[in-house]
Amino acid sequence: MAVKVWHAACSAGQCTQSRVRLRLEPFVTKPRRILPGTMLMVAYSTHSDRFLLHPGRTRAACEEFRQLMAYATGYAQGRTGMLLHADGWVLNHGHTCMTDLLGVRPKFDRLRNELIAAGQIERLDLAGGVFSPGGPRPTTVLDSDTLVAKMAYCMMQPVRHGLVASARDQELFYCTRIADLERVRTIERPSCLENDDGESEYPEEVQLVYTAPPGWECRLAELRATLARTCGLYVSAAAAQRSDDKQPAPTVERALSVDPESRPNRPRRATDESDFLPRVAGGTRKERVALVNAEHVFEQAYRKALFSYRRGRRKTPFPRGTYAMRRRFNVRVADDGY
Repeated sequence: MAVKVWHAACSAGQCTQSRVRLRLEPFVTKPRRILPGTMLMVAYSTHSDRFLLHPGRTRAACEEFRQLMAYATGYAQGRTGMLLHADGWVLNHGHTCMTDLLGVRPKFDRLRNELIAAGQIERLDLAGGVFSPGGPRPTTVLDSDTLVAKMAYCMMQPVRHGLVASARDQELFYCTRIADLERVRTIERPSCLENDDGESEYPEEVQLVYTAPPGWECRLAELRATLARTCGLYVSAAAAQRSDDKQPAPTVERALSVDPESRPNRPRRATDESDFLPRVAGGTRKERVALVNAEHVFEQAYRKALFSYRRGRRKTPFPRGTYAMRRRFNVRVADDGY
């Protein structure tokens, strides 16, 4: 059944962009609940799971890739004020641990991913996009101790995926080192973001800093020791797995010899209902269930508010955590509850 709808910024009957749509589903995508102060581990995937985050086949190319990743991360951090704790990127995906103090994670993701995509397209001469159109997949972390474990998980991505055998060989990929914590670094703009005349719309230098998670600021030595111990366990587990499978130790040359347009030689997992549920880690079972229930309550309240807004009621309050409508149309957002 075809129905006429109006542009969200205009009043019913006065819209110049009215159009006809099919009444399939009233809301196709799930609304995002963005709350300030949330601790997260965000996963990013490449388009079609291809190796589009390939660092290069030489050490010089790998260094340029790491410079691109650091510059893009520092640029987005400077524009949004995001607190970053750890990064870990391999050939076709990456993870970032962060604390979203101001509730601007979508803006951070957009700024960083746009720069990374522009640089990789220039470096590898790619024909299409780099990141998956499905967008990032955030996991809400409920306590700082769990976030520390997630930081070690990010730092050891190449070892965990069998690309290298030791943490020393990870330097060819972009992974946060324990020594990088609380150290302000100045990153120069990579050449892949410049035109033929050496000019660019982006600044020549940006600053990047990875900080300790909330609650660990005064325990930096203990944090470093905990991360070193957990990272060592990942290396030992990977070596034990290779021994059980009777596989040789991976080499850097073999990891960098893959074609960026190829993808892993394994069947892709089918999408199921669990992919659309909120991801949460840490805390107690009661806290995790409460967060999932709050997400469902937010979704229902958001849909009711959007339905009312589309009917011309511009003063309809949206639930706390609304991001896109607040940024685009400056809608009213309830301060407390739904």
